Amino acid sequence: MRIIEDKVLIFNNYPLNLTDGGPSGFLAHNLSGHTSQYYEMNSIDLHSSFNQRVFSNLISSIKQSSFEKKAAGLDRLSKFKEWCVNAQRIFKKIQAKNYKFIYFHDVWQLKSCLPLILPTQKVLLQCHCPELPSEEISLLQPECSLGDVEWAREAEYDAFSRADILIFPNHYTTRIYASLISPHSTIYYLSSGAREVKDLRQYPIDREIINLLYIGRRNQIKGFDIILNSFQEAYKLRKNLNLILLGLGKQILSEEGIYDIGFSSSPHQWIYNCDYVINCNRQSYFDLSVLETLSVGTPLIISTNFGHQQLAEDNSQGIIDIGEPTIQNLLNTLLSQVLIKKEFNQKAVQENKLLYQQKYSDSVYRKNLNNLLSKIIFSK
Repeated sequence: MRIIEDKVLIFNNYPLNLTDGGPSGFLAHNLSGHTSQYYEMNSIDLHSSFNQRVFSNLISSIKQSSFEKKAAGLDRLSKFKEWCVNAQRIFKKIQAKNYKFIYFHDVWQLKSCLPLILPTQKVLLQCHCPELPSEEISLLQPECSLGDVEWAREAEYDAFSRADILIFPNHYTTRIYASLISPHSTIYYLSSGAREVKDLRQYPIDREIINLLYIGRRNQIKGFDIILNSFQEAYKLRKNLNLILLGLGKQILSEEGIYDIGFSSSPHQWIYNCDYVINCNRQSYFDLSVLETLSVGTPLIISTNFGHQQLAEDNSQGIIDIGEPTIQNLLNTLLSQVLIKKEFNQKAVQENKLLYQQKYSDSVYRKNLNNLLSKIIFSK
């Protein structure tokens, strides 16, 4: 058996989708359709009957709203565990044991494949969660048992313990995973990227109003409650604002100034048509929607904490830093006269586009990835 020592296998058992968060969206934006002398990513047979069943079960369970179906949590986790087991099938099929270096993009894949990984193989791990994976699972309680949470904690602990190399988008994100970082692990930083948004078109929305956009899950860590409450207070005093919501969750109906679109397969079009994108995470990794927003140029209103603290250092006029993610801080910004229509804010638009091209495009990411992997492969 010949061991491949000069190329890193980027292991994946996700169906890739540009509109997804996490590894699925990240890999779709940056690596789908690309290869290099230093890495290759395995493909998935989405047409096999087994994979179709596993993926359809996983996707349908993720799309179930815990707001609407109290039984969804347990069902979702059981299907998720089934998907994890499928990682072993893929690992064997692609003969991943023949690679000296394997790069995993979440703890679940790595945990699933641990029994198949040889002691001589070098494991790279990058997590994409703004919180510990077990903390995300624990939010499904009481639908999920304490045993399920312990299963998740064991998975993340075992994955981080086995990883020889940990990769983060910047040093600020290490705070999220501090309790899992092992003394023996080597840490590298690799800034995130996203594909440039193209084929943009005008939507028939009110051009006289300042249109604010929120994209994402409607949960605490994303600060959705902060955004909603801040807007409701601001709208009492400032009627030239609209809040447009994209993403799954409990729908908001019949509230003046708020337009709930729900899931959208073209969030980039909404980014282009709105005047600001709001991101008020209580904890941030490095959101793909933020990078897509920079590529379009639309100004950002953002809480620059954890991973997003890097954006505060970029000094773009198109990034409005609200400070700590609180209702009062966001409310102050929404009532401020700095908020103007995008057509009158073109310097901010151009600075965001330039920032994207220089630091956060998918091509810049792949260049940095090549440099990092070549360093890892040829290090003594």
